[in-house]
Amino acid sequence: MNSMNECEERIPNDHPLTRKQHYLCSNANRRRIWLTISRDKEEGASRHEQFSDTIFWTIRLIFRREVKASEGGDEKERNTVDYIYTANNIPESIAVATLLKQFLKPKKIGPVVNRDELDADKMLPFQEAGIDNLLVYMPVPMEDKQRLLFIQNASAFH
Repeated sequence: MNSMNECEERIPNDHPLTRKQHYLCSNANRRRIWLTISRDKEEGASRHEQFSDTIFWTIRLIFRREVKASEGGDEKERNTVDYIYTANNIPESIAVATLLKQFLKPKKIGPVVNRDELDADKMLPFQEAGIDNLLVYMPVPMEDKQRLLFIQNASAFH
């Protein structure tokens, strides 16, 4: 049976899945989550915890904003500035709004991220805008391309 799910037995280029990857994939499939396994090292990757029957995700968050092009350039021309942060051990039960609030109003010592781990200058525009003015997208690999799926305004997650 040919399936779009690469988790069944192999990752791209015919590399067999490790036990940990296979266990993660089978538990994700039970939840109707279709994964693509990368060839990255296993450490710090998403995992399934057997005791609590919970998937803990490694999530790469990209905070992207538009900025005006250089002073002499066309006013319609815009560039984007990205701030990338990888969060580890995010439980599957956490709501998107809760996760975003950890970055928009970081605590000195927080459950997901500590205030001093973030670049305050790069996060400031997002913190000033607040959760009501954020748009959330999720990258979705389709065939050989990666598309961005619009989830919805972050304020809808309240």
